[in-house]
Amino acid sequence: MKKSIFIAVLILLSCTQKPEIFTTDAGAIQGYDPVAFFKEQKPVMGKKEFSYDWSGSTWHFSTAETWKTSKLNPSHFAPQYRGLVCLVSLLVINLQPSPKPGPS
Repeated sequence: MKKSIFIAVLILLSCTQKPEIFTTDAGAIQGYDPVAFFKEQKPVMGKKEFSYDWSGSTWHFSTAETWKTSKLNPSHFAPQYRGLVCLVSLLVINLQPSPKPGPS
């Protein structure tokens, strides 16, 4: 019983300490433009001149148009993975999301 409580507390602490959005020194989602990813169907690196802070992270965009589109509804373009990362952290696996396709 004590072991189960200890494990439950560890799980709760590991899940609550994760930031809402995965961020590196390059910014949210490693500096890629989240809007361009959907519009162009490929990863596009954002530019610092088209950036803003949202949800504790700095987001970069490749053009003024994608910047404006995101400002209208930022949560629509934000990654929806944080709950899964919490679950995966229970397995002691450190995954970093990337817009680049994996190995074939």
